[in-house]
Amino acid sequence: MSQVMRQLWFVAAIYCVAGIATALIGILLNPYIPEGLGETIGVDSVGSLLSIIASSMLTVLIFSLNTVVQASSAAANSATPRAVGTLLQDRTAQSALSTFLGSFIFSLVGLIALNTNLYGTGGRLVLLSRRLLSSC
Repeated sequence: MSQVMRQLWFVAAIYCVAGIATALIGILLNPYIPEGLGETIGVDSVGSLLSIIASSMLTVLIFSLNTVVQASSAAANSATPRAVGTLLQDRTAQSALSTFLGSFIFSLVGLIALNTNLYGTGGRLVLLSRRLLSSC
């Protein structure tokens, strides 16, 4: 189990599940948000923000993943096999890639739910506040 937890896909999967869960929390919390509180936030503002986040996180993810692939390729050509394994199990690189992927998935799920009218006014407020809190 400890070997699985050190794999890049495992950390990324955890972040993706967390991104999906936090995007869907707005749907569950919508009935508990007072109507007037969420009225000030329009669908367009939340949708625009999520679109910007999704496109920028995808760009950064691809750039970062390319860097990891180049580093592991260079290590495979000039270092021992153990060094390549250590490089791929680096927690800092895994955390960075997983954060970018989780943010992209969060934005994508949020956009899908927003465009299919699953969020009410309170749900949009929760979605926007979740996004703003995670960027601080």
